Amino acid sequence: MRLSAGLLRPRLPPSWVLWGVLGLFAFITAHRAYWLFWPRPVSLRAVTLEFVPVGRLDGGLLRDIAERTALVYGVAYRMATNATALPEGALEAGTGKYRADALLRELKPQRPGQGVHRLGTTDADVSIEDWNFVFGLAEMPGSTAVMSLAKLRPKQHTPEAESLLRDRAVKIAVHELGHTFGLRHCPNERCVMSYTETAGGVDGTDETFCSKCAARFRR
Repeated sequence: MRLSAGLLRPRLPPSWVLWGVLGLFAFITAHRAYWLFWPRPVSLRAVTLEFVPVGRLDGGLLRDIAERTALVYGVAYRMATNATALPEGALEAGTGKYRADALLRELKPQRPGQGVHRLGTTDADVSIEDWNFVFGLAEMPGSTAVMSLAKLRPKQHTPEAESLLRDRAVKIAVHELGHTFGLRHCPNERCVMSYTETAGGVDGTDETFCSKCAARFRR
């Protein structure tokens, strides 16, 4: 006597299949939402910050920025042995500004190494598409960022103005490197990861993370 295929392999009711598909979809959606809204902590163990001058830049100024930025993160830092030249192809015709994304690409091929997050710093004015100027640009997440001091410089040339420039530069350095660790803009206006379009706005932020952003890091 021959057995039918239906007796050998009983069919599942269509509703079971539907609920199974819906359950799998719900699980995948919940999993993605979890890592979107509750991202993984970032380990700072074995992290080194590397600071690279892009074009001509005061070495003492960059070292001061590096020391203070590394202190915020509680990690080691190093200074690049050689400056990176401003690429001619990054210069926007008629504006005298350099494309920040082009500078980022210029720094990227030079692999910084495992655990190294690189920040290129320039005195040149920089911009990106649809934005007349930016303070910086970073991979998010990634290992490379770039920042400009051009719009951070006070108009006066006094010791107080020089100190203000350093304070602003440290905040932008911490901010852009924060993006390389995967941090987004923070709604807390005092947090260093808050978004601002003016140097005065930078003055209104701390150079450290708010408690919520700080909680993203493991040391």
